[in-house]
Amino acid sequence: MSKQKANRKRVSPSSARFNVGDRVRVRHGIKDEGYPDMPLGGWAGTIDQVRKHKIYSVHWSRETLANVHPIYKKRCAIDREVLEEYYLSEGDLEPDIGGPLTMEQPTRIAPRPLSTSDQFDRLRMVFGLTSDDFLPAVDEDSLEAYYDHLAERMSLPGEAHDCPPEKFFNRSMRRTVKVIALDRDFAWNETVGIFCTIQSADKEEVVPLTEVEFRRTDPNRQLVDDFAAWFQEDFPDQLDNEWADIPNFIFQNVRKDDGVVERNSPKAPESAIGGGFGTVISSYFLNAAMFGAVVGSAVAVVPWARWAVCFCGGALGVLQASFSVRHARTEMPFVAPRFQKIANGTTGTLTGIVQGALIAVMAVGFIGAALGFTAGAVMSWFLSGKSWKSLRLVPRHILLAMEFGVIAQLVYLDRASATTGVVYGALAGGGGGLVFALSVVLIIPLIAQKDLS
Repeated sequence: MSKQKANRKRVSPSSARFNVGDRVRVRHGIKDEGYPDMPLGGWAGTIDQVRKHKIYSVHWSRETLANVHPIYKKRCAIDREVLEEYYLSEGDLEPDIGGPLTMEQPTRIAPRPLSTSDQFDRLRMVFGLTSDDFLPAVDEDSLEAYYDHLAERMSLPGEAHDCPPEKFFNRSMRRTVKVIALDRDFAWNETVGIFCTIQSADKEEVVPLTEVEFRRTDPNRQLVDDFAAWFQEDFPDQLDNEWADIPNFIFQNVRKDDGVVERNSPKAPESAIGGGFGTVISSYFLNAAMFGAVVGSAVAVVPWARWAVCFCGGALGVLQASFSVRHARTEMPFVAPRFQKIANGTTGTLTGIVQGALIAVMAVGFIGAALGFTAGAVMSWFLSGKSWKSLRLVPRHILLAMEFGVIAQLVYLDRASATTGVVYGALAGGGGGLVFALSVVLIIPLIAQKDLS
C-alpha cells in the first residue's frame, strides 16, 4: 500500500496485531499495488512503523532485497520509489517463524504502456524502449538515433528565436531567425548536441539545436524541448548510466565564419547572464526604475489604479508561476534539477506580477499607451528598414514608448501628482530592481549545474 494511502487512515493502532520490531512475511498472493505483475508473497522484513488503521511500514531484510526481481528494482529507480520498505495492511502479513525464504517471482512481466503526454515516455519512444527501460546516455549512437528521429518529424523551415545561454536574462536581445534544416555536415557531437542551420537577416549560421526556441504553438517546440531535456540530462536517474555526471554549467559557444561551433571551458555566471555583473545590474535597475515610474504615476493620479495593479499583477503572477513550474525543465536548463521548479516559479511569479501591473497601467492610460505604441512602431519601422510584416509585436523599445506615453497622459491630467508618483515610483522600482539583480548574481552560482568532469 502506498504511503499516501497509509497517511490518510484515521483509526487508532492500539489493537494492532504486530508491533515495531516484529519480523513478518507477506502472505502469498499479495501483489504490489503500483505494479500488479509483481507479487510480494514470501517477502520478509521487520515492522518499522505502525500506522493508523493497522497499516504497517515493513523494512525488507537483506536476503529479501538480494532476491528482488531486477525489473522491480529498475522500476523503483525509474519511478523514484523507495525499494527498502513498503506499506502493507495487517491482513497482508503473517508472523515470520523462520525457515527458507520462498519469495514469489513474476510469471509474466507487463510494462506500463507508454504515453505521449509523458516526456519520459516520448523519449523512450524515440529509442524504441519500454517503460521498464532507462533512457540511453548521450553518445554517438544515441545522438545518431535522435538525429534521424528529428529529421523525420520536424517540419522545417520554421520561424524561431535564437537564444544562446548568455541571452537568457536578456530576452529582448534574441533574434528572430528561420531554422532552415538540421545540419548535415556537422550533424552532431557529444559536447554540443545536434546542429541546425539558421538564417538571420544578414547571414546563415550553424548553431546547436538547443539554442533555438520555437513558438509554443509550433509542433517543433515539443520535439526540441524533449531533445534538450534528454541531452542536458535533466533527469540523470532516468539514464542507463546511473552515476552519470551532472552536465556542465554554462559554456560559451563561439561561432566561426565557416559555421563551426566550438564550446569553450565553462564561463563564470556573469557570462551566462549576458555582459557581466555590471550590465545585468544596470539593466535590471533601469528597467525596474521605469516600471516603478509608470506605475507610481498611475497610482498617484487615478484612485482605482492601485486596485487594478494589485488584481492584475496578482492574478497573472499566479498563472505565470504555475505555468513556469510546469515547464521548468525547458525554461532553465542550466539550473540544477532540484532547483529548477523553485527558480522558474520565482521568476514566473515576478514576471507575471510585472506584466499584470503593466496591463493595468496601460488600461488606465490607454490613450497615451496607444499613442506611444504608434510612435514606437513607426520609429521601429523606419530605423530598422523592415516591412510592417516583420515588425515584432511589442519589442522593448515599443514598450518603452508606451510607458512614456502613459506618463505623458497622466502628467497632462495632473502634473503635480504624476510628477511625485514618477519620482517615488522610480526610486522604489530602481531599488527593488537593484536588490533583485544582486540576488540573481549571488544565487546563480549556488543553484547552477556544476561541471563534475
